Amino acid sequence: MTDTEIPTAQVPVRRLSRQAVLGAALELVDKHGLDALSMRRLGQMLGRDPMTVYRYAANRKELLAGVAELVLEELEVFPDETHWQSQLRGMAHELRRVCLRHPNVVPLLVTGPLSTPLGLRPAGTLKPLEQILRILIGAGFNPADALHIYRAFYGFLYGHILNELQELIVDPDENEALLRLGL
Repeated sequence: MTDTEIPTAQVPVRRLSRQAVLGAALELVDKHGLDALSMRRLGQMLGRDPMTVYRYAANRKELLAGVAELVLEELEVFPDETHWQSQLRGMAHELRRVCLRHPNVVPLLVTGPLSTPLGLRPAGTLKPLEQILRILIGAGFNPADALHIYRAFYGFLYGHILNELQELIVDPDENEALLRLGL
């Protein structure tokens, strides 16, 4: 079996649910990358006809949105933390943890919001935005400033995470001495 082939029937044949289909899609993306995700491959992995997958996602774009939602659902919330800066720090660490756990999904998380208007995004992908806006407005920022802070916060975080993943995945053997030599 080559790296691009997807093993079939890894999931026992049982009644499917949207959660089970998205979980299998995330597993496929984690192992083989975003390009490996197709209705056909997902159907193979589930041991089902690929047309069955269309009952749970109308197309690949909807499937990818569901995968993004599933990953963002893994983010822990720290409601006991009262200081807004500590809450944002905790959210940053959580996002990093989840992104390092699912590095193949990070490009989807970064580019998804750019290609989908806010009103058309899946509800699950809006939770981090809602959380941060609630925290910032509760800390006294006006809504417009809170939105700007959110964008800067996530822009910085995703940039940092992409840089870290670049080092870990693309060139893990590049050490500081080689980097200095290159510069």
